Amino acid sequence: MPISYPSHWHEPFFAKGDKYDKIKEIIDSINSLKILQVISVCRCSATSTTSTSFTDLADMSISVTMTSSSNKLLIMFTGTTNHTDSTTKFIDFAIQVGSTYVCTHSGTCGSGTGCTSSSLDICYRHENNIAYSRSVAGFNVLYAPGSGTHTVKIRWKTNATLAECPRDAGIRSLTVMEVVA
Repeated sequence: MPISYPSHWHEPFFAKGDKYDKIKEIIDSINSLKILQVISVCRCSATSTTSTSFTDLADMSISVTMTSSSNKLLIMFTGTTNHTDSTTKFIDFAIQVGSTYVCTHSGTCGSGTGCTSSSLDICYRHENNIAYSRSVAGFNVLYAPGSGTHTVKIRWKTNATLAECPRDAGIRSLTVMEVVA
């Protein structure tokens, strides 16, 4: 079902050449997207890590078989997280498809604690100095894995005493869509 334009757009509030054109472009882009399959997993259970190198985030793994080698995967993740320290610490998240990290960045990753050129595969970093301060990690990637069956995983690491997706707010979800390129 296509997304429609708000009925009040005929009013002068959205004049041509203003926000109207950009919003119309986004909606047209979404409507032209051809989704072939959707696989999703959602968990509300608590999980935690003390790992300083990437490790699998519990229950955040999906296997997908591509229908065409030219198609792409739209990978979307969201999850609530916190760490237990009152000094500046981080929690990093990454997407791995097969053995490839797909959130690679060029250049430097800033002045974050523990951030080095070898940690440029992060998709999202939660970093602060407030114990139990919650953050919603949310990111997405469009990736062309080629033909075959691929395992998509969310991985995480920390330099905190304990990083967690707490049970009371630990909802996390991973959705993978195969889209026509």
